Amino acid sequence: MEYVKKSQLIHIGAIAIDSDAIVNALWVIPNAIKIAAIKIGVCTTNTKADTNYNTLAVMNGAVTVATIANGPNSAAGTTIAAGAFGTFTLVTAAGANECAAADVLTLTCTKTGNGLAYAGVNIQIDYYDYNA
Repeated sequence: MEYVKKSQLIHIGAIAIDSDAIVNALWVIPNAIKIAAIKIGVCTTNTKADTNYNTLAVMNGAVTVATIANGPNSAAGTTIAAGAFGTFTLVTAAGANECAAADVLTLTCTKTGNGLAYAGVNIQIDYYDYNA
């Protein structure tokens, strides 16, 4: 069976510099889905850095679904360009990208050093809808 691929766009706004241990509710899943990709868009470029950066994670309860970090300044870090989407890395553990109806996805931010500010944050979740 081929499932319909859909997208959900969630506007967060700003994440202030020095934010740490925040948990933003993103989306209550309407029915069973499989997440195909998660992306972040910002309106000011966040260049990868060694000292001050953030690690963002999309969580389904205690399960990490995907992560992205704009540091360190190496292949492990990701520059998130203004007007473009940076792509989260999906967790490869079995079932991490499977969500049931009424699951709540959240966005967490953990800073290193002072972290960085994010302006105009949008999160896009691409998924396969099992009920479509």
